[in-house]
Amino acid sequence: MEHNVPEVLILSETTQQSRRSVERLLFQHGYTSRTQLKGNVRVAVYDKIITSNVVYLREDQRFTILIYKMDGQHIMIVGVHLDSPASYPDVNDRYVCATEQFGLIEAIERIYKVEKTIIIGDFNMNPFDKGMVSELSLKATHCKRTALRTKSNKRYFFNPSWSIYSNDLTAQEGKPTWNYSLCSS
Repeated sequence: MEHNVPEVLILSETTQQSRRSVERLLFQHGYTSRTQLKGNVRVAVYDKIITSNVVYLREDQRFTILIYKMDGQHIMIVGVHLDSPASYPDVNDRYVCATEQFGLIEAIERIYKVEKTIIIGDFNMNPFDKGMVSELSLKATHCKRTALRTKSNKRYFFNPSWSIYSNDLTAQEGKPTWNYSLCSS
């Protein structure tokens, strides 16, 4: 039986105790922890990628950013656990937070000349909320073609979770895609 083993695992809402438990299992299977086991970092990242390929790491309470150099290009992976409605009941407040965090991501992309970015995790927003779709924040679209378009200066992220909430014509065989990640190239 063939199993697909992910190269990168991103876990949201982790605690020091939960990370210690997860690490015991993952280390046996060749994973390396990219996040420190200290502080209140809510996103843990584990991978099977050679350490020398990591060119940048930033941990904040609500997101962890890694840039890998692979095949001559920089690829950014961002694990997020954005503020929840319990902390910020007003959707506009969560929009402001998403805008600030995305501004930082864009700045790091420019500095490191990142060619591909994946943002994955708990966004604590609906796919159509302002913080997800606004030009000033994540610019996430349900359309793969729009996200892959390279002729425009506007870059979009593909958000497959739209298909869960809508009649998404890009879903395979009319079935929703249960993947909560954002990707751009």
